[in-house]
Amino acid sequence: MTIRTFFKGTLALLAACWIQVSAAQGSTATDLVTAYVSEAIAVVNTIYESELDAQERSMLIRQSRINDYWVSGRQTVIEGKGSGAAFAALLGFRADSWTLDDFKQAGDFGELAVVFSRTKTFRSGEQSTAEKELVYEMVKVGDSWSITSFRTIENGAKEVTTWDQESDKVNVSEGGMSPLEVVTAQMDLLRGLPPQELRSASDKSAPLWQDTREARQGQARVISTVATMTSFSSGPVDWTLAVLEQGQTTATVKAVVAADKPVVFSGLLLSLAKINDKWLLSGATVTR
Repeated sequence: MTIRTFFKGTLALLAACWIQVSAAQGSTATDLVTAYVSEAIAVVNTIYESELDAQERSMLIRQSRINDYWVSGRQTVIEGKGSGAAFAALLGFRADSWTLDDFKQAGDFGELAVVFSRTKTFRSGEQSTAEKELVYEMVKVGDSWSITSFRTIENGAKEVTTWDQESDKVNVSEGGMSPLEVVTAQMDLLRGLPPQELRSASDKSAPLWQDTREARQGQARVISTVATMTSFSSGPVDWTLAVLEQGQTTATVKAVVAADKPVVFSGLLLSLAKINDKWLLSGATVTR
């Protein structure tokens, strides 16, 4: 491709960039990020869909004026948090869709998270969707917002936050629960458990268990088993629960993994004891 052909093919794109950047001046922070992301994604697509050499790619990026949405200091650029690094993140990921979170503002400063998605279709017809979340940090000068830096939200951190919020919704302390309800609470609390949160899961589960050595060993066995099953699954593990026996002061509940293919462990046998009119887990063994 010649430089002349390159300019002909990108003239409309560059004109649109100029209009879009100009229109963004004085707009809301959300409008500004929307305009920037739209233009950056358009440039990414042009690079992938055109046979441009390195010089032409650099010229396209420079002429697109996507850097005009930014105002970054030297230190930000050195730390890899400036406009160039932000565009490189989009270029490497090549999203086919994206969504904006709510804008968070504190005076003349704010930030806006954008979740980018990319779906790949394999020859078998199966699809896999990956996500990348970037947070754009912003500053307001006069009536205009500008992007100052960005940061990436790692999947692991997001998984921890999600699990922590969902597990806090599980009732683990109220009395009057049946043996089945106690085991249900335990398994619900461990649903989607990230591997780095085993200690936190133990602390949150403690009200469901007796304070004995056997119970602590059983609790650790349940948590490690669920964590292992979760690590081999593409999503949260589901369990089928059944009461095997229930007497006046003891009970046994079986938890079986609901899976369509063979798994390492078939389930768990959980023992419970009634202490002061309250059912508590007292032990657990793994079934294969």
